[in-house]
Amino acid sequence: MMTEALMHALQAAALWSGLLILMLLVLSGMVVSGRRRHMVSFGDGGHSDLLAASRAFGNCVEYATPGMAAMALLAWSAARRGWSMRWARPCWRAASSMRWA
Repeated sequence: MMTEALMHALQAAALWSGLLILMLLVLSGMVVSGRRRHMVSFGDGGHSDLLAASRAFGNCVEYATPGMAAMALLAWSAARRGWSMRWARPCWRAASSMRWA
């Protein structure tokens, strides 16, 4: 049975995952347009802007994919155990009361 807390946590994870997927689409479009502009099929062809675009896409894939899986698992486990609101407020208060150097 899906509780209301579980549904909210999964909706939040789905929202952030969707935003990350949109970012991946934008970055892949930048790589494709750079390859078409420089007429390069593989690699970067020695063009620094194409190298930067392909590395930005690669870094996003490397970090966003496990991040999306972690968000889904965290949302599921936190909502199943009722952690979502019980731990959010004390953590927020502790973090906001710290003075960051």
